[in-house]
Amino acid sequence: MTTIATLAVKVIADAKEFISAMDAAERKTQTWSTNVSKKLQDVGSSMTSLGKNMTVGLTLPIVGMGVAAIKAASDLDETKNKVNVVFGDMAESVMEWSKTSATALGMSREQALGAAATYGNLFTSLGLGQKPAADMSTSLVQLASDLGSFNNANPEEVLLALRSGLSGEIEPLKKYGVAMNEAMLKQKAMEMGLGDNIQALSEAEKLQLRYAIIMGQTATAQGDFARTADGLANSTRTMKS
Repeated sequence: MTTIATLAVKVIADAKEFISAMDAAERKTQTWSTNVSKKLQDVGSSMTSLGKNMTVGLTLPIVGMGVAAIKAASDLDETKNKVNVVFGDMAESVMEWSKTSATALGMSREQALGAAATYGNLFTSLGLGQKPAADMSTSLVQLASDLGSFNNANPEEVLLALRSGLSGEIEPLKKYGVAMNEAMLKQKAMEMGLGDNIQALSEAEKLQLRYAIIMGQTATAQGDFARTADGLANSTRTMKS
């Protein structure tokens, strides 16, 4: 075979090998491309699924929080309106008192104002003036917080017990250390210059007697929320409020 023929055969062989190598490389490239494309699709599907889950997991709670916040604001506005009606000229001082309710009472502002307005409505309906009604109402709400702290009790339950006691139903208050009977009422009435004939007293006067006895018998517990504000129970109430 001539030199030229030999070279021709070698060139053809090399060309075939080169083409074969290129074919193999192309097939590998296609396989790699297919694998990459599939993985990208898988990642895309996972991201889409994650996005949907995040939308449900984050959006719904955020919407729920927004609804709760709007309701809380609406409730507070309605309670403020009640306070204005019940306390009249004294409403502003009651509003000011409620601004520190979370740290001073462990209650939300709406809770504190609502409780004060409920007591105030009782007092004014019996003929007490707006100032004594405001003073007594805020003092009772503070007392409920202190008794709750002192006795490790729910302040809302204490508020109800205090309201019962003011109406003459003393039984609910006994577990908080308050006792009241005819002899105590007569003694307190005399101290207040109302005489000793309890039956002759007006409902407003009887209410003031009960209030005075309740405040006198709970002196030990008064101020307990402030004294134990750093404790776990009261810290939790403050944070929640």
